[in-house]
Amino acid sequence: MVHGKKDRLSPESHEWTLEAQTNRDPTYVAFLKHKARIDAAMETLRCEFDLYLERTFPGLFGGDGRGDGLKLTRHKCFRAELYERLTRDERSNTKISTPTFADYNPSGPDVVGYRFRDWFDRGGGDGWKKLSMAWTSARRFRAMHELMKRVGDIASSLENRHSKETNAAHLRICEPSLALVCTCASVGGLMRANPDEVDVIQRLAQRCTTLIVDEAGTCADACLVPCLPHTARGGTFQRLLLVGDSRQLPPFTRLRENAAAVSLLERIDKTVGSAMLTAQYRMFDDLNTLISNMYYQGRLHTAKADSAGELKVHLVKGIAEKEPNGHSLCNQLEMECALTIASQLCESGAYPPSVVILSFYKAQMRLLRDKLDNSVYEGINVLSVDSAQGQEWEHVILSCVVDGGRRSFLQDARRMNVALSRARKTLDIVCHTSLPYHLPVIASATGATSMEENAYPVGPAKGRFRKRGSGRGR
Repeated sequence: MVHGKKDRLSPESHEWTLEAQTNRDPTYVAFLKHKARIDAAMETLRCEFDLYLERTFPGLFGGDGRGDGLKLTRHKCFRAELYERLTRDERSNTKISTPTFADYNPSGPDVVGYRFRDWFDRGGGDGWKKLSMAWTSARRFRAMHELMKRVGDIASSLENRHSKETNAAHLRICEPSLALVCTCASVGGLMRANPDEVDVIQRLAQRCTTLIVDEAGTCADACLVPCLPHTARGGTFQRLLLVGDSRQLPPFTRLRENAAAVSLLERIDKTVGSAMLTAQYRMFDDLNTLISNMYYQGRLHTAKADSAGELKVHLVKGIAEKEPNGHSLCNQLEMECALTIASQLCESGAYPPSVVILSFYKAQMRLLRDKLDNSVYEGINVLSVDSAQGQEWEHVILSCVVDGGRRSFLQDARRMNVALSRARKTLDIVCHTSLPYHLPVIASATGATSMEENAYPVGPAKGRFRKRGSGRGR
């Protein structure tokens, strides 16, 4: 069972939410189909009944050209009063006669009734003559009205049953469920729910005995605290399993103290110890060797059978510049080189959404996105390194932006670990020619793989990234 906000769930995760599973429940679907048929029948009867009344009394219900016609759907009391008048005298075996309303106050509370009676009184009693003529078809009128009433009663009962059927479907789905997948923020409220007012999701959460926290290296203590207290019924988690990587990005925090950025996973790893999973299924052999030697003391190995891939370093002499009216950095030459690599990947058969261009700087991301928007390769992803953690792509292009002569994000080993370990098949690193002399990991990459200096022309080759509809762009 998956629990969370719809706008933050992937399509695959949304398929396992309670709502999605309820909409696939056979019993609930059969009930909804039956309810839809009844609602459609009720709407059809209502429309036919209104058309019949509009034909019989056009001045009252259909409008008389002066804008004073009344809609049956807005004034249901008209229908009830007309039915009463057409059937009351028939039950007493007397003809309909024109009543008198000498003592009727038109400004009183019965304004709707006054409009009804005024229509029949206008024109020298012509309205009551029409009513008398309509009395001959009162049997059909009464039959339609009775049928509408019966169908309406069925529709009302089904509407009242809707919530019960929904709750029953929720119980059928949640009772056999063995696991609940949700965010740390949402599980806290579920565990502390009032036992007298709990829904099925809360019951499922309170049955859980094991808490597994994925990406625990990025979870701050404030995110884990709601998961730990006792439930309202006295139960608590018996086992806590933290899964993550303390050598990748730490928890995000706006506090300046260094201690605030140390996760519970990292503290447990240093004080109690942990078990390291050494088999990885994402990276190809060359990239695995680089990452393993630089960050994991050579302990990682590739477990997948097909581990072929390509790692390239493209050296350019671009200059990092501040964007106008901002503090972030961008590099025009690296942008052009990265786009050329991306276009060549797509032209060689790569699916654009399987290609991502990563950067450490927002200004570089904006520069890339502006160039890609409305181009033939607009499906290519452009993300920051931080937002790429936990994700993977077939083809990754990393734009480093800066050289090694200044203090930058590239000197953060955790962030660089994330940036280099996202690729499944190809990794292209675009960086300044001096960067390998300042960063050991880039130096290792250049020594172990193919290295190309100024391998691609400056500027988008052959107009690949022109806007659609402007020139010869594909």
